[in-house]
Amino acid sequence: MTDSRLVPIVTSFKDVLAQLRGLDGGPTPEEFEIALSRINRTDGPGLLFDYVFEDQEDPFGAIGRLGPIASVVHKAWTSAEYPEDALGADAWGLLFGWGDYRVDGEPADRPDSITLYRGAPEGRLRRMAWTSDRQIAENFATGGMRGRPTGTVWTAEVLGEELLAQINEREEHEYLVDPSFLDDIAERATPAE
Repeated sequence: MTDSRLVPIVTSFKDVLAQLRGLDGGPTPEEFEIALSRINRTDGPGLLFDYVFEDQEDPFGAIGRLGPIASVVHKAWTSAEYPEDALGADAWGLLFGWGDYRVDGEPADRPDSITLYRGAPEGRLRRMAWTSDRQIAENFATGGMRGRPTGTVWTAEVLGEELLAQINEREEHEYLVDPSFLDDIAERATPAE
């Protein structure tokens, strides 16, 4: 790890955000990861969003701020226990959607299509996180993953253009679906047999 320009060490959301905004040329991906490690893990998505969308009047500035740190969007996602609840599907769609398709933060080719599963009650079917591992979905559906409510294992064939990213860091074989396609995917989803 290189020397960080993030000194002194601060841990409040407001102070970390101010440090990031004050870095000449913006933070490097490594510096942004350090910043994420200094705040409450549930605040990671908000830190990324507030940094990228600092100036609501200049959407192209947001693209410029995200570009150099696009590889850490997945880190902000994995930093939160319930990332979609922390930031919302539309915001995540913007953050992941502006960059290339990535696997664990690295640019990659999208699959043409893939069978994905989601273990959830019907009311939480229209969510971004799906898995390619049926057993993981079964664990989520039966409440075996961090005390979640029981549900059904859903299956859907998802097209590559409907995918934003793949994240393997939590060993959940997680695929993030573009929120603009969630209704279509949910309509195609059926209970797994």
